[in-house]
Amino acid sequence: MPIGQHSACKQPPADTRICRFLDFRKFRDLFANEELYFRRTDLFKETDPNEALPSDEYVRAALGLRRYDLRDELALNNDLAFARQNSEAYFINCWQLFEGETLDMWKVYGNGVAIFSRFDLLKSALAPMLDDILVGVVHYGEKDMTGYNLIRFLYTKRRLFEKERELRVVLQCYDPVGGANRHYSLDNFPNREPLDELNPLHEWVHECKRRRIDLKALVTEVRLSPWATKEELEEVNIWVKGKNPCCVVTRSDLTSPLAPTLEELRRQRRLIHAFLVLTHSRSTSIANAVIVIPDPERRDKSARLRCYALSRDTRRCREGAGIRSSRVPSSRPARPTCGHAVSDWIAA
Repeated sequence: MPIGQHSACKQPPADTRICRFLDFRKFRDLFANEELYFRRTDLFKETDPNEALPSDEYVRAALGLRRYDLRDELALNNDLAFARQNSEAYFINCWQLFEGETLDMWKVYGNGVAIFSRFDLLKSALAPMLDDILVGVVHYGEKDMTGYNLIRFLYTKRRLFEKERELRVVLQCYDPVGGANRHYSLDNFPNREPLDELNPLHEWVHECKRRRIDLKALVTEVRLSPWATKEELEEVNIWVKGKNPCCVVTRSDLTSPLAPTLEELRRQRRLIHAFLVLTHSRSTSIANAVIVIPDPERRDKSARLRCYALSRDTRRCREGAGIRSSRVPSSRPARPTCGHAVSDWIAA
């Protein structure tokens, strides 16, 4: 079936290079079964609560709803819940417009491999499928968005995710027993989300869809993460040799003895996240915050951290606002202290 067309689905040029980050479990699954995995859209709310949903402000502006008006607020709940339940009929397979590697993408989306292809090859792989398929580049932010269209919401994400440069494949598959109005409680109150405990989805509504593809025609390169071991390289070579002998297997361009380890990157991210939580806490004063960072001279072990504090008065991001730093030996873990049990964030 030909790929569907929609004004919200802006397609890149045919020769655009695309990639998909996978951990080793997903890589093995792809090469063992030769199937693309499409995940049900509403399940992405685990990482992005606003997945496939417009913001409250956009809904109010598009539908003429008034803030704090009881009936309009109930109407807002109802519209958002309907959009969420509508997303249960759509399944997503995510790719990325490749512009270069970053350690952050490897850390977030898989300490495993990245498979490479081209947009025209992906379209050719999707064309034989019998499902209704949409393909397009995700738009970030609602600044230029107009109208009230559920497909457009599927292809719009917050600017927070702009670095992803996502190319999204959406498979439409309505289930006759999927059900609707699952957001109403026993007293007929419309909640913003479906009440899965009270009104669960039917067991026939699956979490994913799988569709057969030709790996030889789709995958052009398999690239291992900067932290891949020799054994992992050998395993990838075995899989590729058996399924797609013409495919190239390479190591990441970021592979280097000076690169931080995966655990160090994750520790830094937890540190920054913990600091932002503290600076936004009502009981915490930014001026009294103390950040303990690793010795910056040990560049082979950890990179320098740049901490940003968000002032509640000006709502502007100011570097190092009222921050006192102290240097500790690199053998000690990085840990912020500010009168709270922040070590719990680091150890999590």
